[in-house]
Order: sequence, then structure tokens, then C-alpha cells
Amino acid sequence: MTALEIVGRDEELAVVASFLADTDSLPRVLVIEGEAGIGKTTVWRHVVEESSAAGYRVLTARPGRSEAQLAFAGLSDLFEGSLDDVLPALPPPQARALRIALLLDDPGPRPADPRSVAAAVLGSLRHLTPRESLLVAIDDVQWLDASSAGALEFALRRLADEAVAVCMALRASEPSALSVTGVDEQRVKLRPLTLGALHRILVSRLGLALPRPALRRVTEVSGGNPFFALEIARAVEEQRLEPSGPHDPLPVPAGLTELLGGRLAALPSQTREALLVAALAAEPTVPIVSAVLDSDGWQRLRPAEERDVIAFHGEQVRFSHPLLAAAVEAEADLEQRRRAHARLATVVKDPTSRARHLALASSTPNESIAAVVADAAAHAAARGATAEAAQLADHAHRLTPADEPEAALIRLVDAARKHAATGEAQRAEALLRQELTTLPPGPRRTRVLSELADVEPSMERSVTLLRRALEEASGDDEVLSDVHLQLAAKLRITEDVWRAEAHAREALAIADRLGDVPTLVRALASVSLLRFNSGHGVSDAVLQRLLRLERRGGSLEVTRSPRFDVAEQLVWVGRHDEARPLLEGLRDELRSREDIEESAALWYLAFVELMAGRWTLAAEYSERGELLEEQAGFDVSPPMLWCRASVSGHRGEADAALRYGTLTVDAAERTGARAFAANGHGALGFLALSQDDVREARDQLRAWQEIWATTGYLEPGMWLYGPDVVESSVAVGELDAALAALELFEGRALALDRAHVLAQAARGRALIAAADGDLSEASAQIERALAEHARVRIPFHEARTYLALGSIERRRRRRRAARDALERALAEFEQLGARLWADRAREELARVGGRAPSRGELTPTERKVAELVAEGLATKDVASRLFVSPRTVDGHLAHIYAKLGVRSRTDLAHRLAETPTKDSQPGSSAVKPM
Repeated sequence: MTALEIVGRDEELAVVASFLADTDSLPRVLVIEGEAGIGKTTVWRHVVEESSAAGYRVLTARPGRSEAQLAFAGLSDLFEGSLDDVLPALPPPQARALRIALLLDDPGPRPADPRSVAAAVLGSLRHLTPRESLLVAIDDVQWLDASSAGALEFALRRLADEAVAVCMALRASEPSALSVTGVDEQRVKLRPLTLGALHRILVSRLGLALPRPALRRVTEVSGGNPFFALEIARAVEEQRLEPSGPHDPLPVPAGLTELLGGRLAALPSQTREALLVAALAAEPTVPIVSAVLDSDGWQRLRPAEERDVIAFHGEQVRFSHPLLAAAVEAEADLEQRRRAHARLATVVKDPTSRARHLALASSTPNESIAAVVADAAAHAAARGATAEAAQLADHAHRLTPADEPEAALIRLVDAARKHAATGEAQRAEALLRQELTTLPPGPRRTRVLSELADVEPSMERSVTLLRRALEEASGDDEVLSDVHLQLAAKLRITEDVWRAEAHAREALAIADRLGDVPTLVRALASVSLLRFNSGHGVSDAVLQRLLRLERRGGSLEVTRSPRFDVAEQLVWVGRHDEARPLLEGLRDELRSREDIEESAALWYLAFVELMAGRWTLAAEYSERGELLEEQAGFDVSPPMLWCRASVSGHRGEADAALRYGTLTVDAAERTGARAFAANGHGALGFLALSQDDVREARDQLRAWQEIWATTGYLEPGMWLYGPDVVESSVAVGELDAALAALELFEGRALALDRAHVLAQAARGRALIAAADGDLSEASAQIERALAEHARVRIPFHEARTYLALGSIERRRRRRRAARDALERALAEFEQLGARLWADRAREELARVGGRAPSRGELTPTERKVAELVAEGLATKDVASRLFVSPRTVDGHLAHIYAKLGVRSRTDLAHRLAETPTKDSQPGSSAVKPM
């Protein structure tokens, strides 16, 4: 590469140099972005060469348009030459998965798990980095295949301090196939080149020095794009034309496609035929071209190399720009492309590629070809290549003869499901509706109605389709069980839990008759979830059985995994640390398959992190979920809208919370999702309460309560907005209504021992008592609340309780206790990022008055408690030593944490170890706050 090849890019190259030099900030990502032909590949090559010279180990991939459908093609390129190094270092399951993904081993009866492949990629990167810095360089990342992108995203998101740099070249008009979150990213957007820079390029590449007027026109028409400028200048030179003035038209085609077509037309017909083969092949090589055309591929392709249409990399054939390959395809007619695909099918060795070429070569139904393509679709799906599998399944259905109705139905359903999984719900719906018009009532029509209901975005219309399916069903237990399970899932959202459970039990009875493990697992999971929803509690034995059965069944689709049902129960009862790994596993599997259902895992993960106090992560999950649904061409779903409203509301982003809450209600009412219409009102009510707009809060929260009370959700953990109903009712002076609302969930919380709900119920009773003037009772209820918070810690709920405590202590004229509680509440709200609630805590603090005591002054009793806790004693042991109750110890600890500015027992131990008593004098209780 010469200096003249990178002209006019001084600023961009300076960014590259800085990026490569800053090895202390790895991992990092550099994105080179610009339109086709602007020079992205040139800068990308520069990064590769400079990084290699700087001592980086470089893994490169240059995917092409045709490779976008070829699973794990990108990983094959990246790890070519490194496999002998990394495979021995990987755990055997990961090494096996990677070898299967890269087509080095036959999958046999156990296909590669996409998560194992992704873990293998992560392990490979970590294995390579300790010895040297690593650069992962991908050109034309917009054509990276989905399977490789999913595995790389999984790995790159988990890098911490590994010395890994990533460089991606991306066409600005195309979406990136690879999204790396959680890693510092720099973008270099390539701007149009100046007239002087284009002049230097034309002289360097073509030896052509155009007159300045002509050069100016070339610059204008090309928009400063060097590729376009070279093509225009080449046409000018070949036609021996020289515009006489700045207003004379250039003798070039109006559009780029015509321009490229003219360039290609100058090639011999035998060369264009060879180029077509290269353009259609997933991995074009000279031997493949030779075998397809039964002639010397080198000789046929050489004129294209001479005209810079292609370049040879060993035996590989690479088009100088993907647009050239697209132009070659566009220039050929349909019959020419089919003949080339037919020849390629006889030459390529990869079964999936062979099936794709067979499908594209065939214009009429053929059962033997359809069967081969259907098998390839299944193989692609087993490897996690969902997008490729969907296209192959489509072809398999298209090629199935009309006299094979059962096979046609199976392949139709398979194609529809795979399209829906990749986000192409409209394509799936079109396939199913077209089939529906041709079918008489009966089992086949019932099956199509069931599948159509599964992709219907409106829950209300989906339920209508499913009830039609039940009316027309006869004799097909497998279809009937699926219809009942779908109704169970949807009726709990559109109507009530009781109706839903009746259908789940019907499905379970059918599953028992069928003896089919996957169906049985789905039905058991549905019944378990609905019994939980209706207030029967969690059965750990049932949950563990479901997970064991799923592992034993082995054939359940990820989207139908009972892990969703298990995780949902764990989420609502406050067992977030148990729910998180289940949901993360589901998210990673779905992401690796590019399945739109990843959004379901994301919104539950967002809720888990919201409760756990990790709100930045919750926001990231909710934003990604919304983006996923938008990218799939859907209206954002009510659950995801509610998730966005909840996260925004807690963070005090009032405009966003109001917008998303309103959208939740509108979308839920439009699609018949009553449960989410209720939660939309709840989110709006919570926002109003946060803003101290108590009447609006009362009205919105009453709307939530009125709907929620009729849905059958009696699990107290799911009465998410019940405590807010109580608080808003107290705030407007409606104490009887507050007490009635409290009793709707408190009794069940006591019966099921839901600590996080009992904590909020006790806070509600404290607010009612305080409003009624009984401050002693209010204080006692707050003590109860804090004891329950200690059992299941949800930071935001606990901070609200300290806010209530501060207000009560202020009214009792206990200013120091009030200040301690309010400062603790404020610190927690600020740590969480709860802006509106932090403001409320500040306002309440301002009412306390007086001078704030030093936060470092511990009482003798607090000092003794702190020392015992720092020694590692449990609360009950500290209580035994000091002859007090564990609840009293917890109360002292709360004050100690607030005074010293620490958040945990570990922090407390460190603080006491670092800071001796004042002036090193025994008996002093002064400790510096953090």
C-alpha cells in the first residue's frame, strides 16, 4: 500500500494512529463509516497493516453480500490460521461446538449449541490476548452473517480488561450486522474527498490528469466519492471526451448501476459468465469457477482482474467492490442465474450451500429437491443460523408439489415460524393467510389458524383466531394442545387468569394422552405459572422439575422454553438473583439466533435490574428491546412500552415516562392487552406520585386497580402498584380508600410471606397512621417495614421507607433521627439515579431545620455494633452479644451506614480498619465518613 492510495485522509489517519497507540484503554472499537466507494476498505486495510506493524495479532474477515446468508462464514475467516492455537485451549464442549460451526466436524445427533459457539469465541479471544494485543478487523460488516455476528456480540460484550481492539468498516446506508455494547467506541465517518485529493488519486491509479474544469465536474458529479470519480474519469478517458466548459455534461450514465454495467459490458462474454459464477458463489474461488464452466477459470477471469473488477487472493476471487458483484447479478437474466446456480450445486461441497443453489436453480416443484432443502434448513437452524434457515425453509415450501399436502403443510408452518423468529412476521402472516384461503375446515386448517394466531400482533385478534381454531378442530391432539396453550398465554393478558388456567389444564390433559415430553413440559409450565399468578404461591419442586424435564426433552424451541415461566415466578417474588441467570441464558440464546423474542427476555431483565438498583443496565436492556422490535418492523409491544415507561419513571425522566406510559395504554387498548393497559395506568400514576401530583396519581392508580382487580392476578408480588394506590390515597386524604387498597394485597402477602410486599404494606400502614395522627403507631409500622426490607432488599423500596421514616420523625420533633433517615434516603435515591425522589428527600430535609450533626459521630452502642459487624458476626450473633433483638441491631446498622456513608458490611469493615478512633484515643466514637 503506497501513500498515494490514502490521500486526503489526514484527520482520519490521525484518529487511527491514536486508536492503535492507546493500548491502556482496551478493549475498544473503531468504526469506519461511509457510503459505498468512499474508501472505507482502504482505511480499513491501513488499520490492519499498521496494527500488525505495531505488534498486534490480527484476525480479519471480509464478508461479501452472498456470504450474509452463509452461517458462521465470518468466524471461519477470522479464525483461519489460528485454530491450531485456540482449539486445544478450549474446554472440549466449546471446541466441539466451534469445530461444528466452522464445518470441521459433522454435528451428528447433537447439533452445536449457539451459546457454546459464542462461549468458544470468547474463550479464543481471551486465550490469544495474554501474549499480545489483538485486533479483530471486519470489512463490510453490514454483510457479516447473523450467526457470526451473534457469537461475536456475545464475546465482545464480556471483555473486561483484555487487550482487544475491534475495527469495523461499515457502509453508511446499511445497518451494521454487529452491535457491540458496553465497550468504548470511536467512529470515523469518511467525508467526501476534495478536488485536490481526487486529482492525486486519478493520477496515481489511472495516470490521468484531467483539465481543471473537467476535474471539477468529476468532483461535483461524484460527490467526492473516489470510486465514483475513478469510474467517471475512466469513462471520460475511454471515450476520449473533454468537456469544453464547466456546464458541458459529462459523458457518463446518470446512475451508478448503468455506469458499472457499461464497464462490465466491455469484458468478453466468457469473462462475464465467469464473473456471474463468482458473484453467485458464497465463497468464490478459481477452482470453483473452473469446475462450473469446465474451462480454465484463471484465463476467463484475467480480463476482469486487468480492469480492476476483481482481485485474486491466492485462489480466492474478490470483487473490487461489492457493487460490482451486484451489477454482475443484475445484468444476468433469470435463466442465466438459474443455470449458474444449477452448475454450482454440482460443485460446492457444503451441503447447505448445495441446497441453496439447488433451490435457486429450480423453478418448478420437486419433492426430492424440496426434501434436501428442508433438511438443510433444519441443519442451519440447529447451528443457530436462523436467517439462513428461514430462507431455505421458504424454498422448501415453494418446491413442495401440490400432491404432497402433508409435507407442504409441515414446510409452510416451518417457514412461517422461522420467518417470525427472525422478525419477518409480515412474511409469515402472508404465507399463512394465503394457505388459509385454500383449506376447508379440518385439522390442517386448524393448524394454520393456530400458527397465524401466533404471529398476529393484536392479542384480541389472536384470541379470535384461536377460538375459531378450536371450533374447527377435530382429532389432532398435537394441534389442539398448541391452541389451548396459546389461549392460556393470551387470555391471562386479554381477559383473566382463571379462563387461561382452564385452557392450560386442557392442554395438560392432552399432553398426558400424547406422551410427548416437549408438549408435556410446556403444559406443566403453563399450569404452574397460572397457578402462581392466581395466588397459589411458588413450588420450588415444580420449578426444578420443569427445568429437569426441559433438559431431558431436548427438542423445545427456545421461545417455548419453560425457563421463561420459571423466571417470571422468581422475578415477581423478589428472587432476582435466581431469575437473572435464567433470563440471561435465554437472552443470549435468542440473540445468537437473531430471534425477535429476545425482547421478552430483555424486558424481564430490565425489571430485574430495576428492582436490584442497577438502573443504567435496566435502561440499556429496555432501549435495546425497543430497538429490536422497531428493527423487526413491528409496532413496539405493550410490554416493552411499559418497560420503557417504568425505567424512565424511576429515573425521573418525566417526559419519556409520560410518553411511554401513554403509549402503553393506547397500544394495550388497541390490541386488547388489558393487563398491560392496567400497568400503563400504573406507570403513569407512579410518575404523577413521583412529581407530587397526588390527584392525578390517585386517578391513574385507581384506573390500574379497577382493571387489575378483575384479571385474577392474586399473587401479591404482582400487585406492583398497590402500595402506590395506598400512598396516593393517603396524600389526597382518603384514608378509608387507602386502607381498603392495602388490605387487597397485604393479607395474601402475609399468607405467602412476601417480604418485599410486606415491607411496603407496613410503610402504607405507617402513612395511614401518621395521617390519622397516631405517630407512635406509624413509627412501629416503619420498624416493621425495615425488618422486612432486611429480608429481601430492593433499594428503591427501602429508600422510600426511609423517606417516610424521616417525615414521621420530623413530625415527632425528633430532628436528629429525621435527618439521619432522610439523609439515608437521599443518598440511596442519588445512588440509584431517582431524580424526582431525591428532590422530594431534599425538600423534606429542608423542613427538618437545625444544624446537621456530624455524620461521623457514632454513639457508644452504635460503635460497638459496628465493631462486632466488622468482625464478621451475623445480626443474630451481634444481638445475642449485646442482649438486644436482631431488629434493634438492624436499626443501629441503618444509622451507622447513613452516618459513615457506607452501603454494606464489607464497606463498614474497611472503613473501621482504615480509620482509628479520634486522635487514637480509646473510647472515642468519631469515625470519618466516606
